[in-house]
Amino acid sequence: MVFNDAYNSSNAYWVIPKKKINNKKIEFVVTNVFPEYNNGVIKSDRKMRGLGDCWIYEELTWNGRKFAPSAKNTTGSCNAFLGGTWRLPILVTRVVTK
Repeated sequence: MVFNDAYNSSNAYWVIPKKKINNKKIEFVVTNVFPEYNNGVIKSDRKMRGLGDCWIYEELTWNGRKFAPSAKNTTGSCNAFLGGTWRLPILVTRVVTK
């Protein structure tokens, strides 16, 4: 499922178990604002204004049970600098794989 607005797009994601669990219906369990999936990580880069002067970046990483927030940063306030000024971390994690 794809969602679009004037300058951003996104996909919807569901986690579907391999086995049927107690006749449970499949539910929407992951966000719909992340347009890119690769190797267990769902990423999002979104413009906050059409000028592209402020952005927000987020990641969700599969931890074996669910997609958990693993990174988030922003370019700060919208000040007419194309691409934003810098990336300011909001959430920083260390993903450990086994």
